[in-house]
Amino acid sequence: MINTKQLHKFIIPVAKKAIVCFLLIFSIQFSHAGNDSNYRTYGDIGRFYIPAIAGGISLLKSDYEGIGLLYLDYVVTNIGIEALKRTFNVTRPDGGKLSFPSGHSGDAFVGAGYLHMRYGFKWAAPAYLAAGFVAHSRVYAKRHRYIDVITGAAIAIATSYFTVKPYKNMNVSVSPTNNGGASVGVKYAI
Repeated sequence: MINTKQLHKFIIPVAKKAIVCFLLIFSIQFSHAGNDSNYRTYGDIGRFYIPAIAGGISLLKSDYEGIGLLYLDYVVTNIGIEALKRTFNVTRPDGGKLSFPSGHSGDAFVGAGYLHMRYGFKWAAPAYLAAGFVAHSRVYAKRHRYIDVITGAAIAIATSYFTVKPYKNMNVSVSPTNNGGASVGVKYAI
């Protein structure tokens, strides 16, 4: 039988280190965005890092339900995007196939949309910015048009809206209170 307390003591430090590594690699790629090939590569990497970092945040919060919702959000978004790609079969600006909508943009905005719906905008703002750079890198690389990346982002955000419920921190503390002797009550914080 697995001892969950021991597992938790192991997973949290490992997850923290993994997130720091992701952020370090992410920031190195971001700092070289002026270089054409690195900026194009940024979109390929960022599409996975943004949802991975979102999952890492959930892991650090011990929000295991959230990790499941992120996975559901990712799968539903990609099913929708792939269905539209095969339905419309739009040629890419560089001559390739399946341009509309952008899967890279959808993947990146899954992480941002998930953070927004689960933890609020303050958690999502940096992810939205990073996802915007992923989307722009795809247009810059001539792999997509703006309508492709905007549609991919819209599908991801809409899917997050319908599949992710807000996080409710269930750490409840109860303490007795006394307001000077006239009455006794209970104070709680959620």
